[in-house]
Amino acid sequence: MSTESIVVPKVEEYFSRRGWKVSREVKLRGRVIDIVAVKDEDIVVVEVKGSVGDIESGIEQALHQKKAANFSYLAIPKERSTDKVINTCKNLGIGLILLNDDVKEAVKPIRGNALLSVRKKILGAKPQKRERKLVLRSSLEYLFKSKSQILILKLLFLNSTKEFHLHDIARRTELAPSTVLKEIRDILNIGLVVKRTQGNLILYKINNKSVIFDELKRIFLKYELLDEIIAKELHAEQIKYALIYGSFAKGTEVESSDIDLFIVGKIKENVILTLIRGIEGNIGREINYILWTVAEFEKKRKEGVALLREIATNPIIMIVGDEDEFRRTVAK
Repeated sequence: MSTESIVVPKVEEYFSRRGWKVSREVKLRGRVIDIVAVKDEDIVVVEVKGSVGDIESGIEQALHQKKAANFSYLAIPKERSTDKVINTCKNLGIGLILLNDDVKEAVKPIRGNALLSVRKKILGAKPQKRERKLVLRSSLEYLFKSKSQILILKLLFLNSTKEFHLHDIARRTELAPSTVLKEIRDILNIGLVVKRTQGNLILYKINNKSVIFDELKRIFLKYELLDEIIAKELHAEQIKYALIYGSFAKGTEVESSDIDLFIVGKIKENVILTLIRGIEGNIGREINYILWTVAEFEKKRKEGVALLREIATNPIIMIVGDEDEFRRTVAK
């Protein structure tokens, strides 16, 4: 039986022999990572599961950390590997390491951009201006095989309670029906989408029971809002915090739910209003926003405004800024 205590040293040795500096049990983004390895300013994270660990949970953890490091791996005993596990890792850009008597890299990970906060913690690197506005778009492009998949999944994730037939997806994404059919077959294979037949129609819906549903939903919401609000029109330096709160962050939204957006920074309200109206048209949902300057935020924080404390003590989806720092600041 390959317990995690047996698997971890083998993985550690695998990276050490290849010139990586390896550390165990490093806390990143609120979670303890089994293995973190560093070489030439590249950061690798490895989630390890032994003979009895939950593989789906391991995939979810590896995906969560994929946005933080340059490379993310799942390491498991070879006897626990299946075609589904291999295909899921391939489609998500997660590396897969299989162990028996030797160690084999069955799936190579796709390179991503490490978060500035992670680079600073692991490497002591100084932040470079404007880098963070590129990270989330890169995450999606590295996670999925094509931009067509991203368009389809964006539609389904942002309308997670609705079902769509093939031609409806094609119309809304402006993709050819043949392209939608090809891409959605791949997405079905990794369990992100479910389908059912109604008369002559096949209806598709995002699978909200997938172990990686919550994590990917957060990524797509970040991607949509970051791309429209920051990357196209604003400089990241103008925003101290931008986050989604309320039902979408909690995962309790229904078809009629609005998206609640909270922004702190030096931005003209008419600019934000124009941008948000454009996003609403794209995603088919109303966005309610709160816009405060940094001075207003500090004043309301010191006054202990109930809304601010409610936001900070409930699930949020951080778009700009450090989530831990935001929560600590409000709690002062």
